[in-house]
Amino acid sequence: MDLARHLLPWAFAFLALQSFYAVPYRLGELAQMASSWRHGAAVASASLALGLGLALRRPLAALSGRLFAGLAAISPARWLCIIIAAGAALRLGWVLTFGFVVESDGATYLDLARKLASGAAYETAGTRAYWPPGFPLFLAPLIFLFGSGPAMLVILNLVLYGVTITGVFALARRLAGDGAAKAAIAMLALWPNFIGLAGTLEKETLIIALLP
Repeated sequence: MDLARHLLPWAFAFLALQSFYAVPYRLGELAQMASSWRHGAAVASASLALGLGLALRRPLAALSGRLFAGLAAISPARWLCIIIAAGAALRLGWVLTFGFVVESDGATYLDLARKLASGAAYETAGTRAYWPPGFPLFLAPLIFLFGSGPAMLVILNLVLYGVTITGVFALARRLAGDGAAKAAIAMLALWPNFIGLAGTLEKETLIIALLP
């Protein structure tokens, strides 16, 4: 147990450094930056995070304590509304800045959903069973009712974001109380990769919403 207690902070630090590398790299992909720029930004981000974390670990610990104390004064329902609204604004800002792009798997799922909505056969590139039907079946009635333009897909992503935040809040509150729930949804709403997903169509957005 003592060994695990000593190793756990280092494990979290390792995961954090991975995140500080992976997040800028993925955001660079979504923003269609050149590969060399993505790697450079990712390395710089991880290095900066490591340096600041070591240099400011005591002030950061004190600051986090004050932040948690401040969160305790905000009602859970109000905090949930604040986070949903703030996260939605960030996601709209991302879409307005970088646009909405449907590519790779998302493009295939969208094509299959359009076919289902129009009554056409569920097939692409001569195959009928290669692509799982869950996501297209979810999209098809929405496309039938509202079309498949970028505006509808962005609104869908925002709705799924709200569902995700609400589910995570309820789960964290049940498992660890109000403080943990408030912190969990704040971190999730601000997680850069999750913000970037608002600008594309991916089945993972639906999966994340269903997990809690």
